[in-house]
Amino acid sequence: MTPRTPRRHHRHEGDSLPSQKFRIGYQKVTLDVDLAEQTIHGETEITVLPQEASLKEVKLDCRGMQINSVIVNQRWAQFSYGDFGQNNEYMNETDNPVLSDYKYDQYMDTYSRNASILQHHLYRGKYYPLFSDQNKTEHPSASYPEPSSELVIRIPDSIKLRVQSANERQTFPSSAGTSRSVNGTPIATGSLLGSDKVYTPLNIKIIYTVKNSRNGIQFHGGRNTTIPKTRWFCYTYNNDLNCSASSWVPCVDSFLEKPAWDINIVVPKTIADIGETKIIGTKEAERALRKIQLEEMDEDDASSTTPAQAGIGEGREADNGDADEEDEADDNVKTVDESTPIVVAVPDLVSSKESPHHVDVGKKVVNFQFYNPVCAHHLGFAVGPFEKAPLLDLKTGSDKLVPSTAFLNALDEANDEALELSVEANSNKVPTMFYYLPGRNSEVMNTTIFLYKALNFYSKEFSSFPFTSYTLIFLEDFPCDTCTFAGMTIASDRLLYGPDLIEPIFSTTETLASALAEQYSGVNVLPKTLNDIWCTVGLAEFMSLQFLKKLFGLNQYKYMIKMRSDLLCKLDIGKRPLANQHFRFPLNIKDDLEFMRIKAPLVLYILNQRMIKTDKSFGLSRVIPKIFLQAMSNDLVNGNCLSTSHFQHVCEKVAHHKLDEFFNNWVYNGGVPVFHITQKFNKKRMFIEMSIRQVQRSVKSLDDTEESSLDGQALTDFEHRHFVDKAGDSITKETEFEAQNVFIGPVTIRIHEADGTPYEHILYIRDSYTKLDIQYNTKYRRARRKKEGALDEADERESKKTKEEEENESSLGDILMTAADAENWGLKEDDTIAEENSLADPQAYAFEWLRFDADGEWLCEKHINETDQMEESKLRQDRDVEAQLEGVFHFGYSLRPKFHYANVLLRTLLDKRYYFGVRTEAAKALGKISKEENDHIGMRYLLKAFKHLFCYNGEIQPSYDQFDPKEYLPLPNDFSNFSDLFIMKAIVESLSKIRNNDGDSPIELKRILLGIFKYNDNMDNEFDDCFYVCDMLSSLSNLISNANRVIPDHRISVLDASEASADPGDQFSREAMMEMNRTVKMDEWSPSYHDCIETTVFREKIRLARCGLISLTFQELVRASSFASKTEIRLLAFEGLLLLGGLKNSSILELFFTALKIDPSAYIRYQLVRLFSRAVGVAALDGTPSNLDDDEFFDVVETHDGRVDDGRAGDGTIGNTMVIVEENSSSDVMRSRRDEISRKTVRGAIEILRRDYGIGRGLREQLWNAMHSCMLSTAARREILDVSAILYPAINSFVLTVDLPKDKKVVARIEKKDIGSVTGKLIVGLKREGRLMIQIPTLKLKAAPPPTKLLRLRSPSKEKSRVPATPASKTVQSAAVAAATVPAVVAPKSRTKSQEVKSKVTVKKEPPKIKETRKRTVSVVKSGHAFIVTLKFKRGAVLPGAPKKARCSIIRTSAILPIRYVKIRLIEKEIWLSDAENFGKKGLRTGSRRGVRNNKIVTLKVSSRNLARLRES
Repeated sequence: MTPRTPRRHHRHEGDSLPSQKFRIGYQKVTLDVDLAEQTIHGETEITVLPQEASLKEVKLDCRGMQINSVIVNQRWAQFSYGDFGQNNEYMNETDNPVLSDYKYDQYMDTYSRNASILQHHLYRGKYYPLFSDQNKTEHPSASYPEPSSELVIRIPDSIKLRVQSANERQTFPSSAGTSRSVNGTPIATGSLLGSDKVYTPLNIKIIYTVKNSRNGIQFHGGRNTTIPKTRWFCYTYNNDLNCSASSWVPCVDSFLEKPAWDINIVVPKTIADIGETKIIGTKEAERALRKIQLEEMDEDDASSTTPAQAGIGEGREADNGDADEEDEADDNVKTVDESTPIVVAVPDLVSSKESPHHVDVGKKVVNFQFYNPVCAHHLGFAVGPFEKAPLLDLKTGSDKLVPSTAFLNALDEANDEALELSVEANSNKVPTMFYYLPGRNSEVMNTTIFLYKALNFYSKEFSSFPFTSYTLIFLEDFPCDTCTFAGMTIASDRLLYGPDLIEPIFSTTETLASALAEQYSGVNVLPKTLNDIWCTVGLAEFMSLQFLKKLFGLNQYKYMIKMRSDLLCKLDIGKRPLANQHFRFPLNIKDDLEFMRIKAPLVLYILNQRMIKTDKSFGLSRVIPKIFLQAMSNDLVNGNCLSTSHFQHVCEKVAHHKLDEFFNNWVYNGGVPVFHITQKFNKKRMFIEMSIRQVQRSVKSLDDTEESSLDGQALTDFEHRHFVDKAGDSITKETEFEAQNVFIGPVTIRIHEADGTPYEHILYIRDSYTKLDIQYNTKYRRARRKKEGALDEADERESKKTKEEEENESSLGDILMTAADAENWGLKEDDTIAEENSLADPQAYAFEWLRFDADGEWLCEKHINETDQMEESKLRQDRDVEAQLEGVFHFGYSLRPKFHYANVLLRTLLDKRYYFGVRTEAAKALGKISKEENDHIGMRYLLKAFKHLFCYNGEIQPSYDQFDPKEYLPLPNDFSNFSDLFIMKAIVESLSKIRNNDGDSPIELKRILLGIFKYNDNMDNEFDDCFYVCDMLSSLSNLISNANRVIPDHRISVLDASEASADPGDQFSREAMMEMNRTVKMDEWSPSYHDCIETTVFREKIRLARCGLISLTFQELVRASSFASKTEIRLLAFEGLLLLGGLKNSSILELFFTALKIDPSAYIRYQLVRLFSRAVGVAALDGTPSNLDDDEFFDVVETHDGRVDDGRAGDGTIGNTMVIVEENSSSDVMRSRRDEISRKTVRGAIEILRRDYGIGRGLREQLWNAMHSCMLSTAARREILDVSAILYPAINSFVLTVDLPKDKKVVARIEKKDIGSVTGKLIVGLKREGRLMIQIPTLKLKAAPPPTKLLRLRSPSKEKSRVPATPASKTVQSAAVAAATVPAVVAPKSRTKSQEVKSKVTVKKEPPKIKETRKRTVSVVKSGHAFIVTLKFKRGAVLPGAPKKARCSIIRTSAILPIRYVKIRLIEKEIWLSDAENFGKKGLRTGSRRGVRNNKIVTLKVSSRNLARLRES
């Protein structure tokens, strides 16, 4: 037993988990599935364990459903459903109680007059936090997905949460926490509680309905569809992280919440019962019961019939005619179809039960339970008329594969109790069942024939299977390849293949092996944070690679590692680190993690290589079992959540040394190093002097012409698919992550010295430039004389012994070495002068060859200054596939190839002792070095190799005509040695890419390849050659493209009578197109695997149409995109529509988005989203032709904000970083060159995309409509929003139209703030206020009745007096009225009419006697943005324009000055009195300071007529 690693986590690892106010202990779900109406009537009961007594509400993730009622502890509870998608989903649902108080939102509607596509970010914010940026690049260890929490349930006030004692705590159903165990590991109920204090549990019951779901659960078929009833089914789908399960059941959709589950699924019993209701007591139910009784009686009669009686019956039936037998067979088929039972494929085969429905006779209930810690995301099932078959296993004592009959018989027994299968008795034999649609049994058995080996390998090498059983379901029209659930994998039936196919073996086996490994790492072990996903993904992929190593062999394993490492070196430029990713949300597991699935297993591979070099270390083969054991015993964070820091800790425990440097290099930093290595032998010191210079590339070079061993099309496709990701990072200011300056660590250098002995030297790289001296061990003089041929007798004897040993163990590639072979094959050699000069160099005889990083401890590019002889020795004598590939790449991708290079590659291609992957790379390399300067030596050798291996009269003679097509008549195909198939494909593909200096291929080569294609014969071959035919069709298309000649009619047929063309090139193009059309006709009569031949021809025609060589009309593409066409043809037609200019045509876009919304195929909808994203990438990086542009594209090209596009940025500078000036060049050429340079950068590509496509009104309209469509999935809506953000810069404002008077200005004020720890909400209210400053008219004062109080005023010329305020008093009081602030552009009236005003002022002051000396008026003075109005009036006058009630305050600056000035603030309802004129700002700012005294409320009467005059001039 593996010793348990002591528990140790990061010091802040547990504290960084998001705090939760409650936990989910147990959840029961009941789903009534209606396949006819594509509806689910659900009911769930959730046991909530509060973590604090102040819990007032429970928030659940829930979207895309109707919530009918919520009950908490037998009490009706209030709830709010904040799913913004309900605005689109159920607008016409009258029975939806959630929308009873719904108010129409006119601003974010599809037909809004205010908002448009430029406000896409505001519409995205309505779904917060679903599509928001949840990355925390500054704190990667705290990057958790935010819960959406659409359903908020308020706990009734009558429910009090109290702490429970141990005796009062609620117990879960008996199955939880009992003696149940998984592979011997018991499950305890204490893990469900998770807290020392347990409060009163809450039992929440939710009744809901799901209709026409696009997320989480998918329906295939249904009423009003053309799909036959026998193909109706539904299944769960969890490709979108944390928003899949919550689309069909209210739950906490997070990795951190893992309750116990009890699932009940109600389905029809048979296909005939779909859409029928048979309630007990009705006539339908009685007929159904009577039919069941008759069927049971027939079964009893059949079982009691003797074999003799059965034989008599069969004999009587044999007397009937053939026609009657056919009629009866047809009737039986119909009966069987209608009586086919509906099967529920569940993940737990051991505890699942089936029982009749308690109300409906035509339904049954299937129950399964999960008491392991399983999150909602990994909960899955499928319902449909499936067939099932057990896993094939080896028969005891033989090599024969037989079904697991014991398990199958146990399942077929008619009992309702759970199956008692002892997992401990046979720990490596996991109960496994396959489900599939009728008619696919043989393909399922052939595809999964390896699966028993995978289960045994994982169980023995890593850990026992984490679940009680395993279920694998193959479904048609499944969107992606696989989806992984707890104990279950749902896969697409496109992965299935028959025993007559070879090519799918590698890809399908790896896909299913990875899906099985995800049960261990990905489901059983979960990532702690988003930036820990690389751990689980990398472990699963690493496990699958180890199994493939055992299944396919070491050579295939090394070949895969080498090719993927080279691919990673080209892709990992400017990428973020594995442990600090920048995701798009919601995270798409299959598409967004493509780069991670490439890099993570390779990082673990080099980690394993470093660990196994340490003494007493077994590498990851000991680390992975420890982690799985900790997950089973709940010793990881939150039970089974793995973090990067803990993974590093376990690796350090196993390796017995620190791994900080490794994780800093490859996990916490991005990029790969590029090593330039120079070596020189110093014969005086007897040392090999080596210098290692390390450089990194943070951005891709504009003029990157470096030859690569990879297919450039694969890199281009990757860039097109992920352009939206890179553009999104650029828009959000997430710049490319620069690689670190230096990668440090040990490296192994293996030197094969002159005597052939390998010596390993382990060195340590610490700086960007490292200089090393490596000790030389072989005697230098003997090595030199051996090379020069001058040896003494003793040396000759020793040399003879060495030669005898070499003969016994001959080197590879030692064929065609004689002079006769060289003459027959026409082998050419280079000048001997260069060879002599190379031998004079001490490097030539110092050692045979050297290998940098011989043990594969680095992911890097290596450039070593080895001689050709060293590389040839490496290729011929090193048994490692990686070393052989390095030699092939050296000779095949040289800028100036020699004849000797071609000879070496030819010998490698013909030598069958090489691994077939090395031979295929040698064939590709020969095509690379074939140039017109060397007389196409590579083409000649490839043709001879094909003739020698696969043609009649394969003997090569010097006299045969090399370019006669008759010499290359192929033999009938025989793929019994399947390596020949891959060699044939590689030779044909390489020949099709050979060109002259003018870009065209030699006409002789064209004729030869056309003849090989015509005479291909697969009649007697036991394997299908459809993929080989597809490769030959692509090769013919390459030749047509190289010719660059227009073909008038691409539909030309062999039956079309037309004269031969005088031009040989045109004649070949015509004949090649005829052959392509002929194969399409043959594929229609005899369909190939997935119609791959027809699909290949259609794809190549679209490629030729993009090059302008054929005319592929839009009518043809539209016709091919209809429902009558095949699935792959439809997808290619839509792709052709977009890539041939459809992005600029509103009608094409309307057709595309209509199919994206309403197409019944989930696979087509999923692929259309990916296709649209890729089309945007192609348009940005390569451009599309303008074949069918709308009218606006022919007008003056303007940018999104109305500026005429002149190639300049907003600040007046050139938007593209470089301008090329060439004399006598047109503007179109200049613009195309400038665009070509701009497309090298992401920012430049975005600018071109906005300039050329952003002005299209059709694209704007379709994107805006698609955002609001209820028929798009969450993943599709995310892509639409992200593409909109790239095409259109966000504008944070839009015009609002409100029903308010024009003479009033609208003021927005925050009325309510609701700011939480995660989300925030501000309620803004719009109010009307006066647009201008209030204008006080000139007053004509009249006498007023005697006041009831006295007014006390102070005068500088009079002493204090106390007199009554009488009408005869001539006292005049001056007031300064502070008007509202208005724009200075609006001027008030300079003159106003006099107005008689009556006023009554009641105060408690006694005024002095002041005489009136002159007439007072109103004066207006402008001050900044305000107008100061001064009003002089008689004492006792009535003041207009004031509110009915106001607060009066007095400010005194002197004890002797009278109160003469007043400020009236109409909006605030305040009156300020003072003895100083300029008291306004100071007084209003210091209202509570000394000198200010608030008096009582006074009443001021103002008539409505006077108020009406105070308005805008």
